[in-house]
Amino acid sequence: MMGTGSELLKDVTAWTGTSTMNLNDFKYNTWMNQSGSVGLKLGSLPDHEIVLLQIVQLERFPDTDAVKTKQKYTLPFANE
Repeated sequence: MMGTGSELLKDVTAWTGTSTMNLNDFKYNTWMNQSGSVGLKLGSLPDHEIVLLQIVQLERFPDTDAVKTKQKYTLPFANE
């Protein structure tokens, strides 16, 4: 169940960086709390101006989270 930012953050004691992506002049970072139940998204410009800040409740799906796809993908080349 989704709560308010205050409710989601009340038991957070630590954050671990999970990803960083640079896209054009935009930098996007994500973190996850110590239990993996809350995520934090931050987007910033080159001058460090924050343009996105989002707290999200993370969900786990143990039956499928670790399952790898069985699909095979190939490039659509023909006659080469």
